[in-house]
Amino acid sequence: IVDGVGLDALMEVTPARLAYFEQVDFRPEYINAVAKETSRQCSLVSIPGKHHARRQLCCVTTGAKPNAGLANTLGVGQSTSTTSCAPGIVVMGAQKGGTTALHSYLMLYKQLKPSRKKELHIWDADRSFKNWSGTLLSNFKPQKHLGENLAFESTPSYLASTMACQRMATWLPPHTLYVMILRDPVKRFWSELQMKLRRVQQQDVTILSIMKNAQAIRECILNYPAKPDHPASTIEKLRTATLGTRNCIVMIFGPKGKVVGTPPKLAMLRRELESMKRGSDHSRRDDFLRCLDMDTADLDSLRQCFRKVKFLRESIPNVDTIFATEGQALESRCPASEEFEVEEARHVYSAISRSQASCDQLIQTSLCPECQNQYCLENCFESAEVRHALFKHGCNIDGRIAYPVRPLTGPSDCEGPTCKCYPNAANFADISKNFLWRGLYYPQLVTCLRHIPRHQLLIIENEELRVAPNATLNRILAAAGLPGMDFSTFSWDDANDAFDSLYPNFETVTGWSADGSSKTKIPDDVAQRLREFYREPNEKLFKLLGRRFDHWL
Repeated sequence: IVDGVGLDALMEVTPARLAYFEQVDFRPEYINAVAKETSRQCSLVSIPGKHHARRQLCCVTTGAKPNAGLANTLGVGQSTSTTSCAPGIVVMGAQKGGTTALHSYLMLYKQLKPSRKKELHIWDADRSFKNWSGTLLSNFKPQKHLGENLAFESTPSYLASTMACQRMATWLPPHTLYVMILRDPVKRFWSELQMKLRRVQQQDVTILSIMKNAQAIRECILNYPAKPDHPASTIEKLRTATLGTRNCIVMIFGPKGKVVGTPPKLAMLRRELESMKRGSDHSRRDDFLRCLDMDTADLDSLRQCFRKVKFLRESIPNVDTIFATEGQALESRCPASEEFEVEEARHVYSAISRSQASCDQLIQTSLCPECQNQYCLENCFESAEVRHALFKHGCNIDGRIAYPVRPLTGPSDCEGPTCKCYPNAANFADISKNFLWRGLYYPQLVTCLRHIPRHQLLIIENEELRVAPNATLNRILAAAGLPGMDFSTFSWDDANDAFDSLYPNFETVTGWSADGSSKTKIPDDVAQRLREFYREPNEKLFKLLGRRFDHWL
């Protein structure tokens, strides 16, 4: 609650907010930092629509000839076909909250351009964040006419991550709109459980297909040893043996091979087999060969065997086990009764260096208000607490570069309730381990507010999109500064067809279903247990938002 007003009431586009964007342009420090980080020539481009003060970050892609006018207008009168733009809208969760449905609907808006891949995992996965600029820009088609389109992406695990909000606030423009779509945590939990079961069922098909081709796989592994008994100098024989290994693996697990499975799963299996053969320790390979000798009728034992050798790892989740492990861990670290202090990012440029004048003003008005002369201010400045506060707010102290404010490299850099409640979510949250955590929206939102100003966040509820999609989608467009559109002329089938045309394998790869409602009813005792688990965190969320979702209770 800020000045007696709920968070949700402060998320609409207002004349005052638009006037702020018109008065305050991006600081040179940001563009310089992005250019240095990305090794690209970048600038800010006004987005389509009537609110041109909102901008998206656009950069010339690697290998393109630098554009002389880019810093100002990004190539007016010159070709901009090799320029890609970062997303101006990020749908960041919650998982199984309706993010894919929302993504599908937004694809119907011609000026919104989705990412090439549905879930980028740039800001929550450490391996992707190391090259965030290359991954980000390569996943959006180059724009030939800048300012006509606005890019967007959807990765539902950003909300559950301890690091994503901090990283996005640092490197994405402060004009970026972050959309959270929340769902009754009980229904969200059960929907995720059913998606997990579908993934296990798909894995079972692959397991049985592997067992059907067990003899060919065994011969492939044993007939082409990783280290053949040839002299090391016999390069041709070594090359032949290596190629033989890869060829037989591809023949079995390749796109047109004998084993059935999704392309990403088969690619992973090819890598695992090659890893078994390259390693000097053959115990894992021998354990895998023992799996191939098992009875195919005992599917549960086969799952356990393949999981033990880290070959196929999906397992059927058990509600009691989830509460006994994850539930107890969360209760001990993050008790439901705990009230978190809401430390907000007070201004748009919370992660960007401030000017010296604004830092001086911060000292005089906020940190040392009792000082009336320069001597007092200098003594106050020497205080460790004041210096830490200045650096945290983007001021340059003793030549230390304040942008970005923190290294943002791993869990040790994390701040906020999520770091305490779920430190393992520093990397992207694992679908196999985070069933309860993903529904604890209150600590997740509190952590995001430390880095993303509240006017950049738009929170909608799943039922709003389901019952009134036209009004909900236009609310998002308005928050992004885009002209409205009548979505009532489209059906869900239109949105689903648009999604399938761009992401044809998404359903089979992830276990997601176009029909988000589970056909299996949640047992009453499980539902009651979950309602009690989420009751207090939900009440705290309602208080923070200034609105209630009583149907969750």
